[in-house]
Amino acid sequence: MNNWTIKKCVATASMLYAFSAVGFADQPIALSNFSVIWWSPGQASYPIQTSNGQALEFYSPVNASINPPLSEIVQIWPSPQNWSGFNALTATLTTNATYPINISIGVADSAGKFFQTNGLQVQPGPRQTFTVYFNNLAVASMGPPVNSFVFPNGAVDFTHASSVLFQMQNVSAPCSTFITNMSLVTNALSGIEDAYGQYSLADWPGKIHTDQDMQVAHQTEAATFQPAPATWDKYGGWVNGPQLQATGRFRTQKVNGRWWFVTPEGHLYYASVMGDPDYSDKNSLVDVPGTLRRQLFTSVPSAGIFGSPPYTWNAGIQGSQLFNFYLWDLYTLDGSAWQTNWNSRTLNRLNSWGFNTLGFYLNAAFMTQPTKPYMQLIGSFGQNPTITLPTGGAVPDPFDPTFATIARQNIMSYPNISQWATDPYCVGLFVDNEIPWEMGWYPIGNPEGYVTPRTVLQMIVQPGATNAKTAFMAQLQKEYGTISNLNAAWGLSLPDWNGFLQTAITLPIPLTAPQMADCKTFLSSMTDLYYQTIATILHSLFPNTLYLGSRLVATNVPLPDLAASAAKYADVVSINYYGSQLDASLFSFSNGLGKPLLISEFAFESPSDSGMFPAPTDGIAKSPSQAARAGAYTAYVQSVMQNPAFVGFEWLALMDFPLTGIAGTANGEAGFVSNTDGIYAPLVQAASTINRSIYTTLASAVIPSSPTIASLQPSVITAGDPSFSLTVNGTNLENGCTIYWNGQFLTTTFVKANSVNASVPASYFVSVGTATVQVINPDGGISNTLSFGIVPQATITSVTSSNDLSGVRIYPNPFRSARGDSQIIFDQLPAGSTVKIFTVSSRLVKTLSAPAGIAPWDLTNDSGDKVASGIYLYLITDGQGNKTHGKFTIIR
Repeated sequence: MNNWTIKKCVATASMLYAFSAVGFADQPIALSNFSVIWWSPGQASYPIQTSNGQALEFYSPVNASINPPLSEIVQIWPSPQNWSGFNALTATLTTNATYPINISIGVADSAGKFFQTNGLQVQPGPRQTFTVYFNNLAVASMGPPVNSFVFPNGAVDFTHASSVLFQMQNVSAPCSTFITNMSLVTNALSGIEDAYGQYSLADWPGKIHTDQDMQVAHQTEAATFQPAPATWDKYGGWVNGPQLQATGRFRTQKVNGRWWFVTPEGHLYYASVMGDPDYSDKNSLVDVPGTLRRQLFTSVPSAGIFGSPPYTWNAGIQGSQLFNFYLWDLYTLDGSAWQTNWNSRTLNRLNSWGFNTLGFYLNAAFMTQPTKPYMQLIGSFGQNPTITLPTGGAVPDPFDPTFATIARQNIMSYPNISQWATDPYCVGLFVDNEIPWEMGWYPIGNPEGYVTPRTVLQMIVQPGATNAKTAFMAQLQKEYGTISNLNAAWGLSLPDWNGFLQTAITLPIPLTAPQMADCKTFLSSMTDLYYQTIATILHSLFPNTLYLGSRLVATNVPLPDLAASAAKYADVVSINYYGSQLDASLFSFSNGLGKPLLISEFAFESPSDSGMFPAPTDGIAKSPSQAARAGAYTAYVQSVMQNPAFVGFEWLALMDFPLTGIAGTANGEAGFVSNTDGIYAPLVQAASTINRSIYTTLASAVIPSSPTIASLQPSVITAGDPSFSLTVNGTNLENGCTIYWNGQFLTTTFVKANSVNASVPASYFVSVGTATVQVINPDGGISNTLSFGIVPQATITSVTSSNDLSGVRIYPNPFRSARGDSQIIFDQLPAGSTVKIFTVSSRLVKTLSAPAGIAPWDLTNDSGDKVASGIYLYLITDGQGNKTHGKFTIIR
């Protein structure tokens, strides 16, 4: 047997801790009573025992003076042992807490390397077993099953394991946790993924057991499909909403205090986006040379069955094999028609679920003949100069003189960039994704962030070099003038400005007020220049394409500052945010940006009833069940819609990531669709309900004005005349309104209150007939319609007016059959008058007599046929030969 010694690691000297045996929690006993634990390596399972046969308990009081509460730490030391033949360490725990607590498990080696898991949640009640995997199954990129964690490769030398640590976290009331068993395991995770790409060791609603199960699932789902909402135009815009200017491309506009996209047809558009509708990148890493990776899978079909993976992947791990289980399931379901059927089914799904937009990454099939709007992601980095951050990742260096040239080359390198830039279905382009300007704090524990300026200050630059630190120096020279003033403000002792460039400057934690102000200014100038450069490139190449920003990470420390930089140059500020719903305080800056915002990533997962493992990072928000996941979706979307600065949202992915991880990246339940192409019904129902009602919900926020046209000056023009100036008079004609002539928007000048003017090109009235005239206000309010007459060169000109005929009335004018009008009356005529009615081409239609001063007309011509809609002219002659004339309109 091996001796294991328990030691207590005190988190702070002011806290009191105690150990006790099970059943003696009220009377803690001395630590010395737990000095030895017996672990028998020869057993299949290794119970932790004290000298009196009890399980180990560790207890944490709550010290109200410490926030957040620190917790008990127990560390167990064996003699250094070789664990390389094992795949995992398991521990069985239970707690007497009345609320969930977190347990962190750590392992150290004899050389002092140590790694500790994130908190694993222990629920009150029955015992739970937790597992820490040692990474010799090549699972570093994979989120493991529930209640488990994967150590990064090389984090600890498991050939010389020396200690195991347990720590309670987030303790809000005194409680104890009991470790009743600890084991080393071989062949952990062996055979966990079946031939369909599912978890093999559990069952859940919707799990596929046979090929017929997939057939039945698809048939059942197809019966629920609904067509796209009737309120959508062909782009998914609000066809029943205000009619705005149609430009042929997507744009943005603020209407009555709320931001919107506007479709090419001029309809308001709220983007409900389904991200990553693509199957081609869902490849599982099924074999890695020198590892036991292949043991994860019960079965992998042979290569080349339908021209798909597995294939050799040489982008990081030489000789690794990949297989796309999702594609294999589609092929099993539909044979050679799998791709056609998938395309059709996917579009039916998105229409039924109320998603009007495709997010990146797009399957190529959707790009051949787009039928649904889409957003694309391109990158500007490529070979561009970058600054590597100590917290991981890199940020672009827009101060480098080559940055703009290389960024332009990178953007133009995309094969389909010209199509995207001219396609009316392309909503816009994201450029770059989650640039880690302030991703994480450096050093750890620094709440103010500013990792990028701190990193720039650490650079050593040769005299005369041009880069970020040189730009930082120029800013400080402008601010302080002399190096002495900078030294005094920052607490430095630099000899001169050249010393600034050639010294790795480390700022204190926390920053002083002058240091923080200067770091803030520099970061803003850096991000300003980045967004300005990208916007200039994009708008110069593709002036009609929206620049959708760079998909900022909401957890960046100075999010308002980064968003403000983006808003100066991007058309839309995009933010990836994985909270439970939109945090009003975090996004309090949104309505002051002067640009619309878009949630460009969010998702929820529920591993407990989906057969999926939790995502390996904390990015995707967790839900306890599929029903709760559905409710979380509804609450999140509602919170976004409640903020008038947002123009839409994008769910992370259509399909789940593979169970054991996409090749080289992550796994997780990110989709509406499982790895076997089945749906998560509660989530689908929730999305269908709220997505399809977006325009109805937001209708109350868009109550357009009601402009009215009273008169047109002039109201008749001769076909073939030169262009002329049209003045429209009325009420509620707002500054910024547009005259809408026969379906064409005219460049309009606001003359004065309720009077606007526009030049009508001669090409707009070359043919005899009528033109319709409306006014559309900036908020989409549309006026009534007046008809404008376009008459031939030979018109009625030999008529004169007489005061004797000044009281003549013609009504109803206009005549509308839809409201029940049956005839037009000419009255208050002198007795014995005649009325002649002409078309605008001067053809006589009807002659009426008025022996008693009134002449009704039943809208028939002299042949007794009903006349058509249009503008007509009348000529009235009294018994003395006096004449008057005018026009009226008939609308059938």
